Amino acid sequence: MRVNCRVVDLSHHNGGTYDFDAAKRSGIWGVIYKATESTDYVDPTYDGARQQAKRAGLLWGAYHFFRPGNVQAQADYFLKHADPDQDTLLVLDHEDEGCSLDDAKQFMRRVEDRTGQRPCLYSGHVLKQQIGNRTDPYLADARLWMAQYGSDPEWPPNWDEMWLWQYTDGVEGPTPHNVPGIGNCDCNSFEGTQQELEDTWGYGRARPHVAVLDATEIAWVQASLNLLNGEHLDIDGEWGPLTEDAVKTFQQQQQLTQSGYPTKGTVGQMLVELDTWNTERAVIEVS
Repeated sequence: MRVNCRVVDLSHHNGGTYDFDAAKRSGIWGVIYKATESTDYVDPTYDGARQQAKRAGLLWGAYHFFRPGNVQAQADYFLKHADPDQDTLLVLDHEDEGCSLDDAKQFMRRVEDRTGQRPCLYSGHVLKQQIGNRTDPYLADARLWMAQYGSDPEWPPNWDEMWLWQYTDGVEGPTPHNVPGIGNCDCNSFEGTQQELEDTWGYGRARPHVAVLDATEIAWVQASLNLLNGEHLDIDGEWGPLTEDAVKTFQQQQQLTQSGYPTKGTVGQMLVELDTWNTERAVIEVS
């Protein structure tokens, strides 16, 4: 398979100080950085590297190194310290055999419930061993980032394709191993165009332009759907599958793209429908 080095993944092991302008000139489009591990480690170079990458105009991603233990606590710890914005790629680094696929899905669902983004799944032989030839619809809809340091990578049949291919750790695997401004590092190949990488970066192929909502905004969406569609959502400000399904139902009724997330077009149509409801509802005049 042809190598197109477009993304690097880094951590404190790479030093923390980079010339990302030089990396960008060499053809790098994105950086994925270690944010956290378990519930007791934050990479001390994460924030500084993010500032450097943003100044250079590179895509930014954050990954969590998964360990056995409290899964939800790890997801919350990751989001707290990664501090993602709407353009941040979120990744679960699944390399520890002590973590099961059910654990991985629980972590991913927690992150998705809180941010709207289904995390990218990074793994190698652990994933191949755990999933084998089985199918899993939830994981199949997540972007797959595979590590395999050979020229002809293979991935589980649950996915039609890899999204990213980590082809080298900076030593093993096909060349190039070295990126200007960074040095030898983990390098990742992407087969598409820069625009295609950007469109699938922060929110995946189905959700490229959805902003992260805070609790007040989510509660407004829930209350509005209860009013407009007769839903029975808890107005708790927590994003979850029931709220997503209710948004999809509204989008279907309004002939909008059924992303399941409150895009600007969806919210705009909700405001139109609320105005209609307010105009047509019975009014009691108080003198």
